[in-house]
Amino acid sequence: MNTVKKAYEMIRKNVDLKKGTLFGGLAGLAVGAINAREGLEYALYSGSKETAKCLVIGSINMGICRRLATTIEDKAKALTYATVVPAIMSSALTYGVHAYIQGTPHPVESTLPTLLSAPFFLILAARERRLHEKKSRLNLEHASLSD
Repeated sequence: MNTVKKAYEMIRKNVDLKKGTLFGGLAGLAVGAINAREGLEYALYSGSKETAKCLVIGSINMGICRRLATTIEDKAKALTYATVVPAIMSSALTYGVHAYIQGTPHPVESTLPTLLSAPFFLILAARERRLHEKKSRLNLEHASLSD
């Protein structure tokens, strides 16, 4: 039971399902629309695949983004890594899914919307960093008042 609790805590701490679901829905709609010219079957298949992939991988990437933004001391380096690492992972995985799991006739075009995730990761990273710094300042102020 202790292992299950640790696994749950690890997932809760490192995976962002809410943002992953939102990102997955948007990306799935974009990829479905791109592939609609090939017919409804291709649009539904590729859009559904993208939604599922983004839900899983996007949720993990959001957690990675948050973690990098808040654990690296140098702010510029933290924001850079928190933007670039998840964006590259998302793009590579999207291309891999679309190119090697059949059903998407336009893998490169289907990957392009994923490249647009970098600004979203930057916005998320900046927000998480700002919240982390605010929380750290409040903790320092509280600690100095306690002394």
